[in-house]
Amino acid sequence: MNVLFALFAAIVVNGDFENGAGADMPGWNLGKSGQKVWRIEPGAGLNGNRGLVWENSDPELYVYPKQEVKLEPGKRYRIQAQISTRIVKNPAGSKGAGVFIEWYDGDGKYLGSCYPPRVRGTTDWSSVDSVMNAPLPGNAARCYVGAFVRKGSTGYAAFDEISVTEYKVKPLGGLFSSVYRDVAVDGKVKFFAPFFVSTNSFKASDWSVAFRYTAADGSRKTVPSGSVTPSFVSFEIDVAELAMGRQDVVCSAVSADGKIKDEASLSFERATELPERKVYVDGKRRVIVDGRPFFPLGLFSSVLRPPVVKAYAKGPFNCVMPYHAPTEKQMDNCHANGIKVIYAINKTYAGWRSAPKGVKTEADEIKWIENRMKYVKGHPAMLAWYLADELAVSYVPRLAKRREWLSEMDPDHPTFACYNRIDQLREYLPSVDVFSTDIYPVPHKPLRECADKSVVTYNSLFGSRSMWQTPQVFSWGAARSTGDGGGRFPTRLELRSMCWQMVAGGANGILGYCLHHIMDRNTGEPIKNYWDDACAVFEDLKKFSPVFLSGGEEPKVLEVPRSLAVRTFREGCDIWVLVCNLENAVTKAAFTVDVSAADAEVVYGGGVSYSGKGGFKTDMLPHDVCLINLKEDR
Repeated sequence: MNVLFALFAAIVVNGDFENGAGADMPGWNLGKSGQKVWRIEPGAGLNGNRGLVWENSDPELYVYPKQEVKLEPGKRYRIQAQISTRIVKNPAGSKGAGVFIEWYDGDGKYLGSCYPPRVRGTTDWSSVDSVMNAPLPGNAARCYVGAFVRKGSTGYAAFDEISVTEYKVKPLGGLFSSVYRDVAVDGKVKFFAPFFVSTNSFKASDWSVAFRYTAADGSRKTVPSGSVTPSFVSFEIDVAELAMGRQDVVCSAVSADGKIKDEASLSFERATELPERKVYVDGKRRVIVDGRPFFPLGLFSSVLRPPVVKAYAKGPFNCVMPYHAPTEKQMDNCHANGIKVIYAINKTYAGWRSAPKGVKTEADEIKWIENRMKYVKGHPAMLAWYLADELAVSYVPRLAKRREWLSEMDPDHPTFACYNRIDQLREYLPSVDVFSTDIYPVPHKPLRECADKSVVTYNSLFGSRSMWQTPQVFSWGAARSTGDGGGRFPTRLELRSMCWQMVAGGANGILGYCLHHIMDRNTGEPIKNYWDDACAVFEDLKKFSPVFLSGGEEPKVLEVPRSLAVRTFREGCDIWVLVCNLENAVTKAAFTVDVSAADAEVVYGGGVSYSGKGGFKTDMLPHDVCLINLKEDR
C-alpha cells in the first residue's frame, strides 16, 4: 500500500508536554477538578522527558484533558501516542488508558471518533495509534484530541508524544494478483489494484489506467485496464501470454488533466510447475493441506491446557487459534488430538503494548520468531501464522514486511489475520494471505450483518483471498452467564444462522470467537449449554464441508432479493444451492440460478422449493437455512 504521512506544523499543541508543569498545561483544557488527578511532570515522560501524568484513587472522579484542533474535511488523520500504566483498575475489570479524536457538527452534535486500542494493567511504554476509517465529513465543524483513563479506574498512567498527522493514500493502493503468492503455471490470472479516488461524480473516462507486462515472445506490452471503478482497476490475461520466469507487472494511472500520476508494480512469476507446499491456497480460495482441500472449523482460545485440548478434540473442530504462541509440547498435544494450530505471533511487534518481554527492536522481533520457528514450521500440527488481531491500518507496512519475510523463511504455511475495520480492508491487502473479519451482532444488531459484511469482505479483497470468517460465540455481557451487561449469548438458532450466512457470503472456513467463553479454561468442562450449542452448529458445518470444498465452476446466481443470501457450489454434475433467510421473519421470495436441472433435493434445512428452469421459491422461517442438491442436465 502506498501511504504518505504529510509533514507540516504540528496539529496538536504541546503534545510532547515539554511546556508547562503541574496543573499548568499549555494547549490543553482541564477543569479544576481535573487538576487533582492530571499534571505535567518532569521525568515522567518517554526517555525521562516531561510527560502527562494521571494519578487517581477516587473511582468516582472522571475528568480528562483535551484540546480543539483544526482538521480539514475530506482528509483522513492518524493519532499516535506513547502510554505507560501501573495497575489501572476498574470495578468491572481493567479498562485502560487511551487517546482519541472526536468530531462534531456546528450544533455540537457528535459525528464520529477515532480511538486507538487502550493500554491496560501494568505496562512499560507502549505505542498506540489508529487511523480514521473515512475522511472527515464536510459538516464536521469542531474537532478535539484528548487523553483519558476509563471512568471508574484507579491507578497511574503517563502519556507522551500525542500527535495527529494527515494520513494520505495514493490513488493506487499497490498491485496484486488473483493467484497464491503470485506464481502461476496456466489458466487465467487477474491483476488488480485498489483505486483510492473520490467517488463523487466518478467517471472512468477521467482516468487513463494501463498495465505493462513482458509477453511470451519477450516484448514489453502495454494494455488498457479492463475495468476502472472507484474501488479497483483490473486486467485479466491468460498465463500462457506472459513470459516464462519472474517479471515486474506495472499498473499506471493518470488523471485526465495530468495532475495526478501514480504507479504500482508486482513481481509475478510464470512457472513450469508450482512449488510443493504443505499448506497453500488454491485457485478456488480453498486451503490445501497435505494435498487435500481443508475447511477450517475452529475457535479462538486463550489457553491450550491438556484437559482443554482433550475436551475440545471431542467436538467437531479440526483447528484452533490460540492467542498465545504455543510451546512445542502444546503443538505435540494438539497433533496427537487431531487439531491443527494457527500459530500466533500477532503481539510480536516492538512498541506494541503486549509485546513479549525483551522485544524492543525489529531485530528482537525476528529473533523471537526464529526461536519458535525451529519447532513450528516443520510441525505436523502447523496450519498458518497469525500476524494480526484487529491491528490498525497504520501497521500494514510492518505486516507486509513480515509476510514477505515469512514467505521466504517458511514457504509451506500461509499468513492469516483477523480485522474489524471492514471499510478499510482494501488497505490491508498487502498484509496477509488469508483474511478474517469478525462480526458480532447479538443482541443489538441484525444477524444479517454476517452475510452483508462477509460479502463486503469478499468484494474488498477482489474475490481473490481465502476467508476464514469469525462469528460470535460469546456474550457482550458476562462471559459465563447471559448477564445484564448489555449482552447475551447467541441462541443455537442465531449461531447457526450467523455461520451459514458467512459461508453464503464467501467464507472458506469458520473460526468462532471464542472457546474460553464456552469451556472452563482450566478443566475443559463445558459452560452451561453454550458448548453443546456450538458443537451442534459446527457439526452441521463439518457434515457439509465437502460441499463447501467443491472444486467446479459455480453456477451464477442471476437475481436475489435482499432478504436472502445465496451461494452455489459444483462438483461434476452435482450442484448445491445454499440459501439463508436474512430476516427475522418468514420470507416468501423467488430467485434464479443459471442451471439446467430437472429435480432437486433438500439435503439440509428447508423452506425452499425448486420450480424448474433454474427457478427457486422460498417460504422460510426466520433466519432459516436451506441447502439443495441438483443433478445438472448434460
